[in-house]
Amino acid sequence: SGTYDFTLNHKSSYLCFLPYNTGSGEIGGQTKLTKVTVETTDNSKICGAYTLSTNGTLTGGTGTSITLNLSTPGFPIYNYLSQTSNAAYMVIAPGTHALKITYDILLPSGATDKVLQTVASTAFNANTVYSIQKNMINHAMVFTSRYHLWDAFYNVWDNSNTTFPTSETVPGANYW
Repeated sequence: SGTYDFTLNHKSSYLCFLPYNTGSGEIGGQTKLTKVTVETTDNSKICGAYTLSTNGTLTGGTGTSITLNLSTPGFPIYNYLSQTSNAAYMVIAPGTHALKITYDILLPSGATDKVLQTVASTAFNANTVYSIQKNMINHAMVFTSRYHLWDAFYNVWDNSNTTFPTSETVPGANYW
């Protein structure tokens, strides 16, 4: 009759991003995750157009980077892990990949920042969800009132054991 029935066995790996912040600087999820970019550092292919061969395997794929844009204004980053509150998913091609992940965040001040994470070469199996957790405590969400000069590694009062000034009207011992 010219009608054929067949079933495709679609094989994908899934990344589940779970950013959180256990630092005291984060209050009530005020910092938002706006974008996640995944790049391969080993030039392996994680996306693109694939060809289904006669033996059922997929060949091809030209992409080494995927960007996931989250809805505005992004979702909150809480001080705990919650797959229902703040997980983002991405589909990648199965295989062994070394990844660099860039999280774009929106700070409570309205400023933006990027947080980087690397994943060592890992075998990402088909039909498997991989949890990728990132505690952002040591990044831009930990706020202090330390002053830095342009391109300085240490803050201005790094070697001082006393309180640093917060106003020129109350100079203190360390005011210049």
